[in-house]
Amino acid sequence: MKKKRLILSTMLLGAALTASAEDYAYLNIVKSDGTGISLSATEATLTFSEGYLVAGNERILLSELKKMQFSNAPIGTTAISSLETNDGFSLNDADAIYDLKGRQITGTLNKGMYIIKKGNTTKKIIIR
Repeated sequence: MKKKRLILSTMLLGAALTASAEDYAYLNIVKSDGTGISLSATEATLTFSEGYLVAGNERILLSELKKMQFSNAPIGTTAISSLETNDGFSLNDADAIYDLKGRQITGTLNKGMYIIKKGNTTKKIIIR
């Protein structure tokens, strides 16, 4: 029974991927720890093998898979390249950037809320 469900789910997923890939540039795959990969939607090849999703060169345990979605932007990109507040606080000058779970963030910021620290000053920002 489980095997039939898995086969049916795989077939439905494959049909959905084929139908939707033409409208978007990327297939974003996010794991339960928040990390993820982005694949070109038109060139993405997915296979399921021994409890893993194999996407490009990545093998992701199915139990660690949080979500897969099509998008016009790869994971980790936003349109924001800099941020400055009226009081001169600049994202580019920040000593540290944290997400709301307390993890330090490096690189580009996705949509969400962040805590920015510069010296003795701390600010909360929202990226939409």
